[in-house]
Amino acid sequence: MQKFYVDAEGKCVGSYDGPAGQSPFAGTPINSAPADADGQRWSGGSWVWRIEIAQQRKIAAIKQRLAQALLSVPCPLAGNRPVQLDKDSQGNIGDATQQATVVKASAGAVTWPARMVSRGWRLADNSWYPLATPDDMITLGLWAAHAVELRRDIAWSHIDAVRALSDPAAVEAYDIETGW
Repeated sequence: MQKFYVDAEGKCVGSYDGPAGQSPFAGTPINSAPADADGQRWSGGSWVWRIEIAQQRKIAAIKQRLAQALLSVPCPLAGNRPVQLDKDSQGNIGDATQQATVVKASAGAVTWPARMVSRGWRLADNSWYPLATPDDMITLGLWAAHAVELRRDIAWSHIDAVRALSDPAAVEAYDIETGW
């Protein structure tokens, strides 16, 4: 039966599937394999993630949760219909807001596009939110920036909480779903 050998710190130093007592590895033999020999340590009868690895994995999950939260954000300006605020959409909204600012500052030299009045902004549910004036687009852009920052603040609160934990089991158990 294959055995996995751990040193005094619980690190897996190798495995051996030969006759008992002939292992080339020093250390304590364990019957179960780690999922990741570099990232896990044997502790208290089971493999546990090193704290920095547990934190990296949880922070990656928080960032993924943030990305998910930005895919469909209820917009009160559009009757709570969803707006996409992922990175690409943030850039698009920022560009359109800048265009609206230029139109407004031009004092009539540049006109607000008719398609923005008739159609407006495409929402996450594939419906349209008409933007009759440049001010409407600027308002949408400011709302979007605020909505993104609120969600980033939630993510940063979770990341800070995870970084403050010193026990891998507590990191693994930390609930990233609160506050969104």
